[in-house]
Parts: sequence; structure tokens; C-alpha cells
Amino acid sequence: MSDSRVISGTMFRTALFAACLGLLAPACGSSSKKADTAGGGAAGGGGGISGDGTRPEDVDPEGPIPDGDGPDGDGDGGDGVATGPDGDGDVDTDGDGEPDAPPAKIEPPGLDKSAGEVRAAVAKHMQDANAALQADRWDDAILAARKALNEDEVNVRAMVALAHAYYGKGYYDKCEAILDIAVKRPEGGGNAKLHFLFGLTYDKTDRPNDALAAYEKALDASPDYKSALLNVGAKYIDKGRYADAVRVYEHLTGDLKYNSAKAWANLGAAYRGRSADLNDDKQQRAAFLKRAEDAYKRAVNADNKYPASYYNLGLLYLDADPFPGPDGNDMDTLARLERAKTYFNQYRGMPGTDQKLVDEQVTVAEKLYDREIKAREKRKKLEERRKKAEERERKRKAEDAAEGGN
Repeated sequence: MSDSRVISGTMFRTALFAACLGLLAPACGSSSKKADTAGGGAAGGGGGISGDGTRPEDVDPEGPIPDGDGPDGDGDGGDGVATGPDGDGDVDTDGDGEPDAPPAKIEPPGLDKSAGEVRAAVAKHMQDANAALQADRWDDAILAARKALNEDEVNVRAMVALAHAYYGKGYYDKCEAILDIAVKRPEGGGNAKLHFLFGLTYDKTDRPNDALAAYEKALDASPDYKSALLNVGAKYIDKGRYADAVRVYEHLTGDLKYNSAKAWANLGAAYRGRSADLNDDKQQRAAFLKRAEDAYKRAVNADNKYPASYYNLGLLYLDADPFPGPDGNDMDTLARLERAKTYFNQYRGMPGTDQKLVDEQVTVAEKLYDREIKAREKRKKLEERRKKAEERERKRKAEDAAEGGN
């Protein structure tokens, strides 16, 4: 066994963090001009391990909060409808260097509209709001949602759409204030997207326990809500609840057939956590390490441009000593470390990755490799000395026996 066990505790936490960092499913897709990226380095620095900018795979027409993507759209300040000091709308709130267009005028509803006409008007505005949300056109979504609320001021779907748009722009206080109103409506408590947005907002405002509770409420309302499953599993890993995380991600990737690199990478992290829980049971530990290896490789197959998969495969081989080989025996230490360096180098070659982070891990792998080489040379010399000593002893006994015979 090499000395990698000495660093295993730190590196194991690093591996899990890298696997989960930024994998929270967002309420929006691509980032705005001034949006920050979704985390990155395993130590919490920027770097691009997560947040690959993929578009949503499925959209609920009643208020799209896409599945999959890292939370990389956190706002550009301004809500797109405020005017300048002179009230003529000549401020720039979206950071594009051009004055904003004047806000669209919202006409008051006709007081003589029938209930059916109100529903039709709300449906039309919500269609516009959802289309704008899908395209990350936050200002347009805000205006359309306000129009819907102007028709029906207690419409929960419109409130959720408005909160979603504010979240996309980085106005987390406004998002939360609207959700607080919406959740008090009779139909608000059962709205999965409402609770999901609460979770995202709590995450952005550094309230992880509240975020977990909100994601769990979203799943109470909609048990197969993929984005909520992705996020609640990440929270379980962060809290060391690896068995719960395994259950969530096996359901997501298995029953729901969610073939996402993020989901598979997080499943790998959950399996790694379980393997650490079972250090006293060599057979079970080996089984979970093999499952982690398989999950990370499935992440690569799902998206071979997703850097976290390569980075975490590198850490898996670097950290897990011993690592089970295909023949049931432990993998050769040098072969294991070579695999680690191979995956680190693949990660290194990808755009937007944390080069300093991976350089540190490659340095550790190379030191362990060199240490193992020296240890083997030392063992070889000791074995040669032992054999020579045995040979000398054999000759001495033979000579003594010959003299005794004489």
C-alpha cells in the first residue's frame, strides 16, 4: 500500500466537492452579461469544473424551470423597467452599453371582463412569460408576468414566473418576497417550482439548510422533479448522507433515465462516499469504488466535454488505495497512479478548467509514483540481500555438514 492514505481524508473531501460543485439545477439557462460562473475549483475557487451552459432537456409549459444546467445566470443588476432620474428610461440596466428601451405600458384590465376572458388573457401573458424565461429574456418575462397579475393579482403561476425572472436577474430579495406571498395562497404550497425557486434563492444567499428543506418540499409536490432531485442529492452529499444521495441519483439515472453528466458524476461521488463509510468491509468498499468508477465513466459517455468527470476519475484513482482491479485483486499501485495522471491531463486540456488545481493533483500523483518506485527498489535490494544471506547460510550449513562427515 502506498502512502496515499495519508492524504486520503483531504483528497476525498476535495473529490466530493468537485463532483457536486455547481451541479445545482438552475431556474434559468445561460448566463447574463455580468453573471458569475457556477463555482469551479474543488477548493471553492473559480475554474469551470461545473456550469457547462447546456440548455434544458424538458420544459414544463406552466412555468419552465429547466433541468440540468449549473446555476450560471445570477443577474446583472436592475430589473429592466426602472427609468432614469428624469423618468425617460435612458438608463442601462442590462450592461450592454446601450440605454434601455422604455418599459411597455401595462393597461389596466377591463372591469367588465368575464371570468373566461380573464383566464384567456392570463394564459396569453403566461405563454409570453414562459417563452421569455426560456430565452433568458428576463425583462420581457417580468413585463408579461406583471400583465398576467394585472388580470389576476393572486395567480400563483404568474407570481412564480415573476420570481423566476427576478432570480435570473440576480434580484434574490425580490424573488423571495414574491415567493413568500405566493406560498401563502391555497394552491401555493403544492407548487413544486415555487419551492424549487425558494431552494435556489436560499442557495444563492448562503442558507444551505433552508435550501435543502425547500428542495425536499418541491419533491413532496412532484416526486419525479428532475431538477429538484439533482439538487437535493447534491445537498445530501454535502452533508455526508451518502446512502440518501445514492437513492436519489439511482432513481434519477435509472427509473427516470436522466442521462446527464452532472447526475452521473454526482452518483459517482455518492458511491465514493459510501465506500468510505465501509472501510472496515473490504468487499463492500471495493464494490462501491467500482460503482463510482462506472458512474464517472458514464458521465464521460453522456458528455465527453464535461470536465468534472475527468477530474473526479483522476481523484478516484489517486485517492482510493487500494483500488480493486478487474481480476478481483488490488490494482497495481503504479498502474493506478498512471490512470490518475491520464485523467488529470485530459481535464487539463479542456477549456475553462482550473489549471492550478489540477497541477496540484498531478504533482501529488507524481510524488506518490516516485515514492512507490523508490519503495520497490528498496524492497528489491532487501530481497536480494535476503537471498544472498540465505545462500550464504545454505553454503555454511553444507560446509559444516561436509566437515562433520570427515
